[in-house]
Order: sequence, then C-alpha cells, then structure tokens
Amino acid sequence: MDRKYIEISVVFGAGTGGIVYPSNLQVIDETTSNNGSNAKLSFGTSKPISGYTSVGTSPNINGAVDVNELWSVNTGLSNERLGIYNRTIDISAKMNSAISSSRIANGDAGNLQLFINGTQRHSINLSSFVSGSDLNTSGSGFTGVTEVLYPTFANGVRDYTEPYRTGSILIDTDDQRNGWNYVLVKHTGAFGERDSTYIEWINDDDSSSITVTGGVLNNFDNNGTYYYSSGIKHFASTPSASFILTSSNNYTNVYDDDSSDAIDFNDSLTNVSIVAMTASGEGINSLTDANGVSAYPTLLTSSGAQTGSVNYNLTLNFTPTTSLVGDFVAGGSVHTASIASAKFLQPPFNANNNTYSTFTDSDFLTSSQSGFLRFSGSETNTNISSAEYFQGEGYRLENRNVTYLSQSDVVVSGNAWDSQNPVNDTSSYDNYADGLVVFGDKLISPTKAGVSGDCRNVSDGGTLQAPTGNVNYTLANLDIGTRTYVRYFRNSSGTTKTGFTVTFYGSGSLDDLSAAYTGGNFKFEFKVPHTNSLNSTAWQDGGKALSFSGDKDVDGNGGAQGSDDQFPLTISTGGTALNVSLNGGNWLNNEYMLIRIRASASWDGYLDRIEVT
Repeated sequence: MDRKYIEISVVFGAGTGGIVYPSNLQVIDETTSNNGSNAKLSFGTSKPISGYTSVGTSPNINGAVDVNELWSVNTGLSNERLGIYNRTIDISAKMNSAISSSRIANGDAGNLQLFINGTQRHSINLSSFVSGSDLNTSGSGFTGVTEVLYPTFANGVRDYTEPYRTGSILIDTDDQRNGWNYVLVKHTGAFGERDSTYIEWINDDDSSSITVTGGVLNNFDNNGTYYYSSGIKHFASTPSASFILTSSNNYTNVYDDDSSDAIDFNDSLTNVSIVAMTASGEGINSLTDANGVSAYPTLLTSSGAQTGSVNYNLTLNFTPTTSLVGDFVAGGSVHTASIASAKFLQPPFNANNNTYSTFTDSDFLTSSQSGFLRFSGSETNTNISSAEYFQGEGYRLENRNVTYLSQSDVVVSGNAWDSQNPVNDTSSYDNYADGLVVFGDKLISPTKAGVSGDCRNVSDGGTLQAPTGNVNYTLANLDIGTRTYVRYFRNSSGTTKTGFTVTFYGSGSLDDLSAAYTGGNFKFEFKVPHTNSLNSTAWQDGGKALSFSGDKDVDGNGGAQGSDDQFPLTISTGGTALNVSLNGGNWLNNEYMLIRIRASASWDGYLDRIEVT
C-alpha cells in the first residue's frame, strides 16, 4: 500500500524589534467636547449655596477654591481641571492615554471601578468582560473597551505574559451635580489597587438671564457756576446728571472673571462722558470706577448674596461747551445727551466666554435729555468803538426810566446793564423790563429764546436742561410790548464825526418809528448826549430820511441819508449798510454815541452784528 507523508515544520523563536508594554492604570486624560469656561465662583466653603458642592480639600485634588476666587481651566495639571459647564455636557476621558499608548496592564484580571464624586457608580470585571461599552442606568461607565490584547514585537511575535486593554470613561450629566465634580478610576485585583489621576470640573445649571430695571437719566445740573445774559441763566461750567440702573442675575451661581469690562456702560454715549460709577447692593462689596467700564464687584459671604441685584449710579458729564435752544439757534448748537447701552458679561459655561447681555435705550425708562442751555460768552470780537457781535453785554445800558443828557450819564455805574437782571419784572427791575435779549450771539425778542421764551428747567415747570430759577419770557409774562436795546460806542477815530455808517447783519427790516411793529420790522435810533447843545442830539430816527429843516434836538427827527424810498430796508446776513447824519450835532473824539434798537415782543428778526464806522 502506498503511503504519503506530510511534513510539518514549527519554529519557535524570540520576538525581536520594538515593543510597547502596557502600564498599570495611572492617569485619565479628558476628551470632553469642550474644556468649559473660566469664572469666579459665587459659592465656597465660606459661602455655601444650597444644592451646590463647594470646592474643598477632601479629596485634595488641586486645592480648595472659595467664593470670589477664580476657577480656571488647566488640563496641564496632573489632576486635570476642566472648566464650568451648565450640566448639559457629558465628561469623557481616555485611560492611560498619555502613557503606554493607552494600554492598561492586567487587562484580563480584576475590576475597573468608576468613582464619581467619591462614590462608585459602575464597574466591569475584566476577567469576563469581552469588549465594547458598559454603562450604568444613568449612562455613565466604560466605553470603547477592547478585548484582551497582547503587545507585539516588530517581527510579529506576541508577548502573552502582558495582557492589556484600552478604553475610555463617560460621566453622564445624570451622574453629575451642581458645584464641584470629580472622577477617578480604580483597577483592583489580586495585585492590589491602582488609582488613576482625577479630573475635576464645575457645574452650574442655573439658567437665569441677566435682567435690568430702571434706567433713568436724570436732569442735568452743575456746580452753581452760571453765565448770565439778559437775565437768562446758562450752565457756565460742565453740567452733569446721574444715570440709575439695576441689574439682576449677574452672579447666579458663578460670575464672569473679566478684570476690565464685565460691566460696560461706555459703548453708546452721545454728547456725554462717564466720569464716575458706583455699583452697590446688599450682596456685594461696593465698587467705584471712573468711566463706567469695570470688573464685577466681589460678593459678600452672606447667605443669598448671589441673588441680590446690583444698583449702578453713574455720573455723566455733558460734553458740548455750547448748547442752546431758541428760534434762531443753529442745528449744530442743539444737542441731545443720551446713554443708549449697558452691557454685562453673562455667567460663562461650556466655553461660551465673553458673551454679553446687552440692553439698549428701549430697555430703559429715560435714556436721553435734550434742551440744554450751556454757554459762556466772551466778547472777543466786540469792541468799544466799532463792533457789537452780541457775545455779551459789556457795553449795554439801561433804557427804561433813564435819560442820557451828558457824557457822564453814559459811564455812570448806575446806568450800566446788569446781565443777571430779568427783562420781565417791572416791580423789581423796572429799568430792564422793556429789554430785548442777547442770546446765542444774537439780539432777539425774549420770546425767541428757549421754548417760546420759557428758559426754565424741568423741575421748575419748564422743559429745558437749564439752571434752576431761570426766567420765563413767554409773551404772557412780558408786561411791555415794545422791547429795546441800548449800547454806547466811543469815537476812537481821532477826529470829530458829524455822521457815520452803521452796518447791520442779521434778518429783518429796518423802518421808521411810525411804522407798525410787524414780522421782522425793527427800529434804529442814535443819540449824542452832551451838555453842550452844539454837540448834542436827541434820539434821531435812523429809519427815516434826514430832514435838514428838522430839529436835531427833537426825538424822532430823521437821520438817514438818502430818501425814504429805501425803507423798509431789508437786512442781509452778509451785512446791510446805512449812512446817517447827526443833523448838525458832533460826535467828538473819545466821546460816546448811543444807539437804540426797538422791536416788538413778537419780533421775528434778529441781529448778530452791528458795525459803526
């Protein structure tokens, strides 16, 4: 019988080349979807919050963190520290990932135990577990655990004396708590107990949004430094106002750690600047700041401090140096002051850092104020001899109840105009009671200043942002219908003048004294007071043609050169000149001549310059 032989050859050789052996369980390395957020804690051992676990030293993972102290992500620590979450993120980690290619020694023996917050929440028996994931009823446990594996040499030979596994852990949100959380893994067996490092993190599932109430920009006032013109008070120094706002839920139950602008009121300001801020409340240490941008104040350790509101009191300075209200005020001199935004950094979580809750003027009760009287005149262009720019009243004189018969009457102090005196008080200031007003570098009717003449602030019954105790020049409050303005000029030409040229700038029309006071019509008179009748004149009518047969010593005598056909004379903003004669009078060198402007209390015109040459 034929026989066939089969030859089998088996060669047992040693493994050669590199090999990676497993290591005893030592570390767990986080693989969570994000590292969480940094924030300061509103709780701690010195200020516990019910339902929140304070960060302590049992176990002492990375040291305690108390209220107002910073919880900061640091995955470079031996015991990794993740950030703050809102308890919607599952925490995951790889076992031994940083060493031995994640290989855990004794992968066929003992138990892997998952400890969450000091309590064993799950375990697997490695002697019987095959592979895959194994979770508790909450969803926490071990994931991606391999079958038992053996390290392999480069030549393919395995070392069956070093069984190992790889795997990860998962901590479901149902196994987490508010406040401090931590996890570690134990590998126990005949070889003893091997512990991993810790991972720790913070949960804060409070979903309260930051809210605000109030938001009131109060009326403006200053330090009592006023500028007066024709009895009208203006803020001469910077007016300021307070803005009051209350915010809530900034601290529940962590708060943003930004050291510079967790609070920001400086984002949308119009015509104001913030010069001071105070943040106060029952639950915080009061904070002061210079510009309305700051970190959050620290919490007190009293119970419930984190639920308290924060009250903000800001001081806002009005920034324009000139701001007026009136019929002839240019748009560039009319201002509204407003604060239109307040921003607060929300309590951070899940790596959502630097997220603001922004509130705008629609969220505030009163965010703006308008109608300012802010002015401080300086007669830089006006002079004694030739120019009046209505920048002040330094050369103005009283008109009512005063007769100017001599040169000395012009300069006597009792006849000088006092800009603080009102022009609508016949009982106390009768000599002023028929005055036109100098306002906003213009000569106008009192009813054209402010709001139809009302210059009072809100607290006094008006509508303006103006000093307290201001005048009300509405038509009903004027006892005298014909208003006047008188000022003097000194002849500095070096010669005697028998006439001069006057140039008016503004809007309106010049007419004679007998014409009706309607619309923009006004009247112009001039006079040389003198004890020598050869020099003196009465009030001459500059809106009426000169009559050489007239009497210079009679009020109302015509003084304009040319014919009456030129009247009414329309006044241009670029200047309208008129030549007048003293009709035999003389304006001596270094002596004074007076001019007088008359208009109705309802005058629709204005003058912003008079030149005499």
